Amino acid sequence: MRILITGGAGFIGNNLGTYLSGKGHDITLYDKEQASLASCAAVQGDILDQAALEQALQGHDAVVHLAAMVSATESVAHPEKAEEINVQGSTTVLAAAQAAGVSRAVLASSAAVYGESPATPTSEVEAAQPVSPYGDSKARMEDVAAASAVSTCCLRIFNVYGPGQKADSQYAAAIPAFITRALNNEPLTIYGDGEQTRDFVYVTDLCRAIELALTKGDGVINIASGNAITISRLAETVIRLADSSSKVVHEPARAGDPRTSLADVTKAKEALGFEASTSMEDGLKETIDWYRNSKSL
Repeated sequence: MRILITGGAGFIGNNLGTYLSGKGHDITLYDKEQASLASCAAVQGDILDQAALEQALQGHDAVVHLAAMVSATESVAHPEKAEEINVQGSTTVLAAAQAAGVSRAVLASSAAVYGESPATPTSEVEAAQPVSPYGDSKARMEDVAAASAVSTCCLRIFNVYGPGQKADSQYAAAIPAFITRALNNEPLTIYGDGEQTRDFVYVTDLCRAIELALTKGDGVINIASGNAITISRLAETVIRLADSSSKVVHEPARAGDPRTSLADVTKAKEALGFEASTSMEDGLKETIDWYRNSKSL
């Protein structure tokens, strides 16, 4: 297939481009930043620029829409940015796909649509009750996708991690922040009491789910491991695997962060034939090795 990936220069985009090109697909990375994977073509452009998107999408069979504001915390400070990028941007991507004759779109949604305290494990029939502008924007993106003339599937991705994830932002996800600090023997900061739970999915497993969704599945589908871990346990595991002398410190909980997160992955198994296969231990080892050998520390 010929596939265009928006947000192709980002963490998931880079991993997905490498994965799909390795599977024999013809990949174009589309991003405001310059993408640079030898195995993929690259187009520098904005998802709000419909004309540029239409031109880039010519001749493609499918689009994977990853470009987004990805931080719930940042969205609380800048809700208008979440609206512009995640809602208007997704609308533009789907309009451009339709105009270019693209037949399939897979969109990256988020577990944030479920809100702070959904029933767990959380299935796709649970009502969307987002508590952050980010979660709200992803729920509205799903509505846009459902109304599109293009065949769509929205993957509600839980907490993805793996090699290449940024750790140099104040909004960095827990795993890259923990790993980089542990490798430097610095304190690991937990926001809240640490008993909040998360369902993490390794990025290669996510890439496999996206490939499956290019040809099957519709509506919204959870993509996760189906296993939960507390943030305190996660920190302890990172410290152990990194052979670190780091200690854990606590700060007040952050606005917009859910207390519990655990996916019901039944629909992913039934509709896509997908099950996560990377254990937390193995995924963390691979990720720690990448950070240890990278120049980002």
